Amino acid sequence: PKKMLPFAAPLFLSNLLQAVYNMVDMIIVGQVVGKNGLSAVSIGGDVLTMLTFLAMGFSNAGQISIAQNIGAGRKERIGMIIGNLFTLLLSAALILSVICFSSRKLILTLMNAPPETWDYAMAYVTTCIFGLIFIYGYNIVSAVLRGMGDSKHPFYFIATAALINLILDIIFVSVFHMATFGAALATIIGQGVSFIWGMLFLIRNQRLLGIQLTKDCFRPKREILGPLVRLGFPMALKSASVTFSKLFVDAWINSFGVVASSASGIESKLNQISNLFANAINVSGSSMIGQNIGAEKFERVPKVMKTAWMINFPIAVILSCILALFPRLVFGIFTSDGDVIAASMSIIPLLILIFLSTS
Repeated sequence: PKKMLPFAAPLFLSNLLQAVYNMVDMIIVGQVVGKNGLSAVSIGGDVLTMLTFLAMGFSNAGQISIAQNIGAGRKERIGMIIGNLFTLLLSAALILSVICFSSRKLILTLMNAPPETWDYAMAYVTTCIFGLIFIYGYNIVSAVLRGMGDSKHPFYFIATAALINLILDIIFVSVFHMATFGAALATIIGQGVSFIWGMLFLIRNQRLLGIQLTKDCFRPKREILGPLVRLGFPMALKSASVTFSKLFVDAWINSFGVVASSASGIESKLNQISNLFANAINVSGSSMIGQNIGAEKFERVPKVMKTAWMINFPIAVILSCILALFPRLVFGIFTSDGDVIAASMSIIPLLILIFLSTS
């Protein structure tokens, strides 16, 4: 715990800001535009989550690979891993952007976007597609730094992005009435600033971090990409299976109309809040496990896993109690629409089950 908690604290704050970052769009649009806008942001958020499954899987793989090489004392490989990770994921982001922009109407049709929200959802999704490369880039930079044991700077990056997003959301949505397009634009600008700052930090602090990034590092190499793919593919597949199954369920829910779609969006954001605690501990634990495996101290691995669970489970119980005791207060953060709040009340047992299983 003495190692895990100090490392996890900035991760938790980063995840909290990431959750707030995503929730701000929903809250401001829900309060200003109404339930049609809330539904559109919910649908657009689901699509954006779908598009980031590769970033999540392979960024985690990169983090673990870096941690293992540091633990094994092979720092000369770190630059190659970073460069190949950037090449792999930024190329994937560009390809996904082209494919999804070409098929954005089909995506919304498959998502059963209600007619009242179609234009709002289209504006949100299209804008996010153009900013996908920034989202992938931020995930890469954060994973690299976490793998090297630095969880503070990713927090600084996302804190800046969250602040920019909040300010621009208020300006674009509340002042200029740009609705969901303004909310998506604020998100992408925030992520762009975060990615560029993170990239500049890596380049300027190579000596301090003990790495060397050259043009050769960014050329694909089989001996580097092989381990990344073997580790990242199962992680990406896991992320994809969860994401696509959720999209299937959400598409079914959306067919019941705007109220059901809005309630589903609230459930997704509360689910994200429960995950941010567990993810902070789990990411911290994975870096510790990676470095211990690299150093061949295998006996520490089960101790790290046990400690992570003993921290996560009490947090899940606390979240469940808050939701059970103050549901209307929690749901009221997102909307003042009585129908949406009433529909959300029916998913309380589901959310409690999610909170507990997340640990």
